[in-house]
Amino acid sequence: MSKALASAILQKGPPALSGKTITYGTAGFRANADMLECVMFRVGVVAALRSLQTHKMVGVMVTASHNPAADNGSKIVDQDGGMLVHEWEVFATRLANSTDEADMSSTIDSFYPDFNSQAAGGSATVVLGRDTRVSSPKLAELVKQGILTCGDRGGGVCRWHDTCGGEGAKVVDLGIVTTPQVHWAVLRANQKGDGQVPPLQGYYEEHAQALKVLLGSKQTNVKFHVDCANGVGAKAVEEMNKTLSEHSIGFSLVPFNVGDGDPELLNEGCGAEHVQKSRKLPSGVPASGGNDKFASFDGDADRVVVWYKKDSNLVLLDGDKIAALFSVYLCHLLDASKLKLSLGIVQTAYANGSSTSFMSSVLAKHKENVTGEVSCVATGVKHLHHQALHYDIGVYFEANGHGTVIFSDSARSKIEERSRGGDAAAQTLHAFASLINPAIGDALSDLLAVMVVLEVEGISLEQWAGYYEDLPSIMTKVLVKDRNAIKTTKDEQRVTEPKELQDAVDAAVSKVEQGRCFVRPSGTEDCVRVYAEAGKQETANKLAEDVGTDITFPSL
Repeated sequence: MSKALASAILQKGPPALSGKTITYGTAGFRANADMLECVMFRVGVVAALRSLQTHKMVGVMVTASHNPAADNGSKIVDQDGGMLVHEWEVFATRLANSTDEADMSSTIDSFYPDFNSQAAGGSATVVLGRDTRVSSPKLAELVKQGILTCGDRGGGVCRWHDTCGGEGAKVVDLGIVTTPQVHWAVLRANQKGDGQVPPLQGYYEEHAQALKVLLGSKQTNVKFHVDCANGVGAKAVEEMNKTLSEHSIGFSLVPFNVGDGDPELLNEGCGAEHVQKSRKLPSGVPASGGNDKFASFDGDADRVVVWYKKDSNLVLLDGDKIAALFSVYLCHLLDASKLKLSLGIVQTAYANGSSTSFMSSVLAKHKENVTGEVSCVATGVKHLHHQALHYDIGVYFEANGHGTVIFSDSARSKIEERSRGGDAAAQTLHAFASLINPAIGDALSDLLAVMVVLEVEGISLEQWAGYYEDLPSIMTKVLVKDRNAIKTTKDEQRVTEPKELQDAVDAAVSKVEQGRCFVRPSGTEDCVRVYAEAGKQETANKLAEDVGTDITFPSL
């Protein structure tokens, strides 16, 4: 059957990539939309095979997130609602780049050895979503065709065909949605186990019910202006506002940069990526009073950063600051409930050193009731998510605003038991766990969580910003012949090869007050990225420059 499927892929799908290769990374496949037709068809095949293997629904989101409008891509959602497991990332890469039937068949057999035995009687269901790019409808249709190419196997006979009516493959098309909503739909469908994908209204209702518990009898009138990056977040904000109003919850989200019918505006001078990287106001900021609160989503609404205006400047509250806000709040609740759970705060090496120091001090203050640590992992949200699973409660955010809070099954059970006994702190913890998206970073969920914590704790944006002051930092890159010549530790904070490079970094850092610096090979281009921090901006700049000079060894 693997040979028959390989033949069907080559016959029914667009022509294979010629002279180009593409890799499934942390963000899935991503490239200029013009080169993705073959890739997206095969993404549908991979998703259907993963569903067949796990006997669960999986998902595909067609999006290039914060990339320009001309790009596109896809993210495969695994059966647990999270990101695709690593070995299937490798499989997706191999299948996307395969050019002949024999190679494709052997690739299927090597990564899915049970395919031939499971294909005859199994079935696959894939939840499909897409963003607002001009290319997304066509590419989503190609994903669908790839899924259905794994079609009807009724009667134990492999009959590859293009209809959705058989038992072999089914597509549940959600249309234009946020990436986190696809993750939510897959997670909830597999938790229910009835073969049905819950309507998206359930997503909005879950948030509203959690907010009602968290706010209690408190009367609120909280407004945030939301930069939707001219992407899918605008639709989700509109629907959330309707649900909040129906439940008389005094939160309102005022969207701007909503697209206005022009998909070419996507991420153009706006959105979380623009605000976090440039530290500049996005386009389209409405005229407003000085006390207004703002947030920016990225194009597919899985990242959020918060900000406000001070004079004509932007004060940024990034992913590190969101992690700090949530960690302080959770520590207070754990203290009050005395549940004695472990709380892990997971960062990458790019997290500002001041944030690490602050959160370490918070955990130290609550050590009587909280077993906590701040850990560092390799760059990429999949690494943060995996590490966060090691704790009862795992808080992870990248500085770019992608992150969430994960509650383990054991922690949820203990919290629910204490909550049923009437413990107010446990009831609040339970509601917070219901508000936050457990599968993936979710801009809308995270923003509502920020809003409710600020409101119930009586914290202003200025007070939150004052938790700590970021150390001045800079990130540069140095072009090299072979980035693979540089090896690092798992957390990417130290170079293991060549040793003399780390010696040079250590020597440079030792001369700098509050200095920190690391180098790591890029995952996508032949360059080495250099990150430096210091007590003053000019010192950080000089540190990065000095270390960058030391990278130009003949071997590199």
